[in-house]
Amino acid sequence: MRLHYVNPGFEYSVDSIMFFETGEQSEWWRSALFHFYPELDKGLADALDLPARRDYYARTLRPTYESILPQLNQKLDAYNAHWQENERRVNEAFSEQFGRDLSNRLGDMQGRIALNSVCPRFLDQRAFDVFWRNSERGAMGIALHEMTHFAWFSIWQQHFGDSIDEYESPHLKWILSEMVAECFLSHPTLRALNPYFEPENGGCIYPYFYDMVLDGEPLLDHLHRLFTPGHTEDFMEAAWAFVQRHEPAIRAHIQTSES
Repeated sequence: MRLHYVNPGFEYSVDSIMFFETGEQSEWWRSALFHFYPELDKGLADALDLPARRDYYARTLRPTYESILPQLNQKLDAYNAHWQENERRVNEAFSEQFGRDLSNRLGDMQGRIALNSVCPRFLDQRAFDVFWRNSERGAMGIALHEMTHFAWFSIWQQHFGDSIDEYESPHLKWILSEMVAECFLSHPTLRALNPYFEPENGGCIYPYFYDMVLDGEPLLDHLHRLFTPGHTEDFMEAAWAFVQRHEPAIRAHIQTSES
């Protein structure tokens, strides 16, 4: 797997923010925006339709973006240097976890530095966003999480032969992919490179998976019992059957946590 960090520009950042403004996601996804950018008035934004809201965000955030642009360029250099320093180790660790050589699989991936504190990923583009406040170690943590998704769904589609349209929220296959990332990222090399791995440091998966209990057992304990490094397809089959059996409870827990 290969990675390069880029700055796609200011308009891209605004578009990334608007990705979570459609009303399809809960307020849980939006709250950090107003924390990191107190110059934004949430009440005013909420009163605007989507085109006017985008204009408001763009008009208000442009001075901020222009003031930090030199920092963004410096961070890109640091992000890319840190990745290049650790690329071989990351590929070796992921190859062990997924049970196949991933060093030349998936092509070139792109990490896009952006104003958005929520970092979406785009499977069809092999790209993901990185919040600009991340250090180079933080950017690596984001990258490791997203690389897990890219590798997981590449193998998943080859194994199940289903549609990529089912790999995004709110589909259960997307939820499963978010759950299992912690299993793959628990490799000692990846764990050491990821400052967010431990829950007390932010966690490498959504927080509501750490306290999810199904059939009287913590979710992650059950997934780790199913997981054997190098046996990805077996893990996929078992984990998929498990979440299908518990879908109502899983969705109820997520909904409660995001409300």
